[in-house]
Amino acid sequence: MAPETVEPSVLELGLITENDLSVSRVTTPVNNEKPNISSKGLRGRSKSTSLKPSRFQSHNQLIIGAVVIAQIASLVLMAFYYKSMYSVSPYGCCALVSFLLCGFSQGLLQAIVHRRLHIMGLLKYYCYGVLNGLWTKWWTDNLMEAVEHVPLRVLLDQTIGNPINLLIFFTFVSYWDGRDIESYFHQTYFKMLKTSYIIWPFASTIQFFFLDPRFLVPFNSLVNVFWTVILGIIAG
Repeated sequence: MAPETVEPSVLELGLITENDLSVSRVTTPVNNEKPNISSKGLRGRSKSTSLKPSRFQSHNQLIIGAVVIAQIASLVLMAFYYKSMYSVSPYGCCALVSFLLCGFSQGLLQAIVHRRLHIMGLLKYYCYGVLNGLWTKWWTDNLMEAVEHVPLRVLLDQTIGNPINLLIFFTFVSYWDGRDIESYFHQTYFKMLKTSYIIWPFASTIQFFFLDPRFLVPFNSLVNVFWTVILGIIAG
């Protein structure tokens, strides 16, 4: 009696490939003996399956590397025209610089930690960057106008501004990702708020004591770049 051919389900599960069939016929005798797959066919299959992920990963890393380089170029260009753009529209300029830096923080995180391109992740941080730039500009302007003493500005920035800024971020991310805001808030918000006090009080002290008000938003966004990467490395 002629041997039975391989069932389609075996091919569908990926246990063998079409190349294996051409190299070595896989047969199942009538007496239900185990299929005889040649070692040559297995070697060919293992090589083909092992090469595909590595090629895909290297291709993906090249893409995210190119994205990061383009982001750096856009930031350099922004630095040249920042003062002139700020004189035209302070809020628009701050929104743009925060847009670029928040997107860069995510691109850098994907290049260093994830090593793959995630377009929706980039888009999410770009959109949040606009929101963050507008909020930071409004908050710092009103804080500096209402409070004369710099130490009190720093205190209010960390006790009011920082928690609100983090709340805006979590609300935005929750809606973007389709998460349950209440559970996500209770699980993550207070942990992240406590962790933020490792770096942000120092950043707030520097920006209110030493920086020109025009550069508060760029400085804040620049610190946020390193903060995002540090959190990504810890989580990764």
